[in-house]
Amino acid sequence: MRLIGQLPRTHQGRSGWHVMLYVPKDVCEEHLLAQILGLADARHLVDAFGGETLKPATCADVYRRFRDASILRMVDEGMRPAEVAELMGVSSRHVRNLVRASRAHGWAADRPARNGDKIHI
Repeated sequence: MRLIGQLPRTHQGRSGWHVMLYVPKDVCEEHLLAQILGLADARHLVDAFGGETLKPATCADVYRRFRDASILRMVDEGMRPAEVAELMGVSSRHVRNLVRASRAHGWAADRPARNGDKIHI
């Protein structure tokens, strides 16, 4: 996750945002990959994928579930939706919609909306 979060993102039409990582054929201590991962891990990556461009998963779904669960927990603990929105970098509308859906479906803070859930707002 530490590496993925520091890679540039590219937008590819309807399929959304993607992350791309070019793995060089050799790496030294000054290389960004070595600075992020450490030299030993960067060399392992070079040994396995040197010269290739990788498209690692962005873990966006994992992040969204964590973010939404955190939002619901903060609201449950008494924070105002506007404060939560500012802190989490989302709109107040998103916070209100999450809370409304959570109450309508009886979700706990550790189980926010998932893909495929029908949300009636």
